[in-house]
This record gives sequence, C-alpha cells and structure tokens, in this order.
Amino acid sequence: MPGLGITKYPDYIKALPYQYASESISGLKKDGRVIGLTKGQFSLVDLIVACLDIIGPSDVILSTWAAGLRDARVMKGLLSSGKINSFLMLCDRSFSSRHEKYARSIQDMFGKECIRTTNTHAKFVLLKSSEWNLTIKTSMNLNHNPRFETFDIDDSQDIYNFFKGHVDEMFLEMPEGFTETRRIVSPVFNKSLKDQSTSIDNSEFQFTSNTFSW
Repeated sequence: MPGLGITKYPDYIKALPYQYASESISGLKKDGRVIGLTKGQFSLVDLIVACLDIIGPSDVILSTWAAGLRDARVMKGLLSSGKINSFLMLCDRSFSSRHEKYARSIQDMFGKECIRTTNTHAKFVLLKSSEWNLTIKTSMNLNHNPRFETFDIDDSQDIYNFFKGHVDEMFLEMPEGFTETRRIVSPVFNKSLKDQSTSIDNSEFQFTSNTFSW
C-alpha cells in the first residue's frame, strides 16, 4: 500500500508498501495521525478491526453510503464478542431502496434504534475507548470493493466531537431505522443545512482557515 504513516504531523512521514491494515496503521500513536492510500488490499472493516486491536473495546459510530452484508456481520460479531461496546450506523436514504434485503438484514442484526438515514455520501468511523478518540475519514464504504481508496485516522477529541455532533443531530431528528422517503428525510436535511449555514459564499474558491467548517 503506497501511503503515509504520520505519528506527529508533519514531523514524521514514512511511505512504505503494506499488505495488511494492521501494518498500515502500526505507526498510530496517541494524539497522532495515519494517512493511507490503498490498492484494495483491505477494506474498511479490516481497518476498524486493526484500530480496535490498538485502542481496545470501543463505542463505534459509522457513517456510510452503502454496506455489505458480510461486513455488517463482522461488525455484529465484534459487538457480540465485546470488542465493540456499542454500534450506531448513519446511512444514505437510498440504501434501503437499492439493497432492500441487505437493509432489512442489517436492521434485524443491530436493531432499528441503532440506525438512522439521511442524504449522505460522507464515509467516516468514530471509535471511542477509555483513552482514545479516533476518527477514520475515508473514501471506503462498509463493503468489499477492491479499488484505490484513501483514509485518514486521527486521535483527537476535537475532531471526534465535530463528527459526533453531526451524528447526534441525525439520531435526534430522524426516526429509527432505514427511512427512504424524501418526505421524511428532506425536511431534517434542509433544517440541518439552515441551522449550520449563516452565509453563502458564491466565490469560485473559498480559502479555509484553521477551523472546522460545515
């Protein structure tokens, strides 16, 4: 895997070929970062397992556009074995119409109270253990899809809280389970945009400051 393993960004950068997820994040340290570019050697669920091996049992929150049944079963196994303390899933509203049987099976596995839907293409995983606050930002969905994929892993309370705030809002505002209907999804989605946006910048390029931004 051509990629970057960064322990104290930007003081240390190492690019090496890796075959397994555990190797690719072996440089992860407290308050550190690992950045990766894969060639499909491993999937998101492998990355989650590798993180759990480092940080221990964790509360896990997943945001994904799609999910494979095999990968969902792995997550359920991690939950049943105690490697995951709790599991929440935020998914795109189109998933249940694209893969109705998968959605029904996943909802049966985890319970509808653990699932919400919205209009999303954001893929990230939050893992909170007794000492770690990991955020995995990635191009990968929760499925096996051998492609070039990217991931960034940060141990940061601020980054974790930023993404968790979004999930908390969706879990508060949306009904339980997979909801495909635009009539239900769109008002919450539009309200979220209105609540978070104070102005619109129509310039072609927006220069970011050293803050988080919706």
